[in-house]
Amino acid sequence: MVKIRSKRGKKILALLLVGLCMVIFARWQNNSIVITKSDCRSVKIPPEFNGCVIAHISDLHNKEFGKNQKILLSKLKSTSPDLIVITGDLIDRRRFDLSIAMSFIEGAVQIAPVYYVSGNHEAWSNKYPLIKSSLLRAGVQVLDDSM
Repeated sequence: MVKIRSKRGKKILALLLVGLCMVIFARWQNNSIVITKSDCRSVKIPPEFNGCVIAHISDLHNKEFGKNQKILLSKLKSTSPDLIVITGDLIDRRRFDLSIAMSFIEGAVQIAPVYYVSGNHEAWSNKYPLIKSSLLRAGVQVLDDSM
């Protein structure tokens, strides 16, 4: 094993280790699925919503979780949602591939009703009309400031 004696060498090694840890963390964070459960209680919520499970999905950015999104859909189904809300960035504008997003959508609509709000990546892709029409054809309720 090589011993590093100079302060400069130790600082460089420390920076490299911190950088490596940051890369590992970023890689893990971008490839993990996190399920967080919250219980929301309010007198403003009608009693009919007691026990209602809402699955909130966001920022997929064309990420693939297994063939045909099998891993993501399995985790989603395990939560037994009453409805699924997707709040933007289903696609990534830099590597646009609607088929990846639609693979997830086609599975999600089989689990529960799906509601969708676009994100900045959809807007910046200049393909929102195509995305919206594909989502509507799949049975998604698209919320876009219209009544």
